[in-house]
Amino acid sequence: MNRHLAISALSAALLAGCVTAPKLPALPPPAEDATPPAAGQPAPARWYEPLVTDDATPRGRKGGGVLWARYPWLEETKEIKMDVDYTSTITAKVQPLAATLKGAYVNQQVGFYGVAVGRTTLKFDSATTGRVEVPITVWGLHEGVRVPIALLDLKKQDIQLFLVPGITMQVLVMNGEGKSGWKSDIGLIAGGSLNGAGLGLSIGGSFMVELDLWKVGWTYFMINLTNPADQMVSGSLSGWSAGFAPAIFARGMF
Repeated sequence: MNRHLAISALSAALLAGCVTAPKLPALPPPAEDATPPAAGQPAPARWYEPLVTDDATPRGRKGGGVLWARYPWLEETKEIKMDVDYTSTITAKVQPLAATLKGAYVNQQVGFYGVAVGRTTLKFDSATTGRVEVPITVWGLHEGVRVPIALLDLKKQDIQLFLVPGITMQVLVMNGEGKSGWKSDIGLIAGGSLNGAGLGLSIGGSFMVELDLWKVGWTYFMINLTNPADQMVSGSLSGWSAGFAPAIFARGMF
């Protein structure tokens, strides 16, 4: 009985408090929902003036553009075994390998999908072959994810600055021929890298340029060569790389 009386008393006190509490003024409604002011009356206050990019940041836009990137795929000398016509093996020391890629891509929200092409030189040494250098062309798929995170928004100028972490994946074919008679048949370069959080600048919600300076990544190489004696020489290796690796992405958005 006492418990029921206590609950009833508490409920009555809460109700009385709600009735007697001071009423705070309500916030003005959003400008889009507000009733138009009568003639000669001032317009209702707005918290800010929306811009194109307020409701359509680069993270949610479609578009396309071009890229230029330097990739240090292999940063140290690697010693591998290579098969010669599948009848014998040689020990070769593959030199560090890097390439500059140029490409084009389209993007859907944070994903980008493109193609890239570049040139480099495959170099290795062995007691059997001596020094071998084979100029190669690499070409194939270049895609990944880039996530713009707003750092600064200048609404009056409609300019935004972003931090842009991202992951890039590549599947590239390599082939070429050197003056010494060595040539690269269809080989493969595949791997991925994580950028060190690049910077992006968006202008007017329709153009964005992004700059990466550092990467860490892992790459697999499948090497298929033909020597001057028309014998197949093949091998594979993989390795990690990290360090300065500039890349520029420029795209239009809609």
